[in-house]
Amino acid sequence: MADYERGFKAGIIGGLIYSVFSPMFSYISYSSTAYYGSSYSSFVLFASIISGILLGFIGGLIFGFIFAAAYEKIPGTSAVVKSIILSIFFWLALSFSFNLILMTLGSESTGTSLSVALVSYLLFGYFIGMVWERIKPTEKFTRTETIRRCTNCGRVIPQDSKLCAYCGKRFLENEKPFNEKITM
Repeated sequence: MADYERGFKAGIIGGLIYSVFSPMFSYISYSSTAYYGSSYSSFVLFASIISGILLGFIGGLIFGFIFAAAYEKIPGTSAVVKSIILSIFFWLALSFSFNLILMTLGSESTGTSLSVALVSYLLFGYFIGMVWERIKPTEKFTRTETIRRCTNCGRVIPQDSKLCAYCGKRFLENEKPFNEKITM
């Protein structure tokens, strides 16, 4: 069962930590990409920095949710490794989208901006994985239920059953059923 509360907390905190470094990545990426004219350069840089900070927060929420949902399925031995693996998938998907946007604007993406983006995503994944490991798991809702098993075949049968539907064993009125408690 996914621990979404833990994912949201890790996403928000990790995303905010990432936001401290985001302006540096925005500046390096901006300086290596050819945008329209120099008159827009200050505005584009400012917009890149603000969007990087917002991406840290909003991206952290989204990443935390997806990380919590996919945690058990992601290969790796620790939350940091799993988070970095997921961040690589994010980088592949989003860098492709970013390059399409740059091409429509008439700009070219450089290897530097792709490399900076990869480092940025790896750091993002690292921060969220580190925070995930430090947050206690959310207590899951549990309930205890008593089930009855057939004394002959061991299969689960209804509590008021007089006959096992699987093996045909009949239960006498004074015969005690084999009950066990399970936690779900």
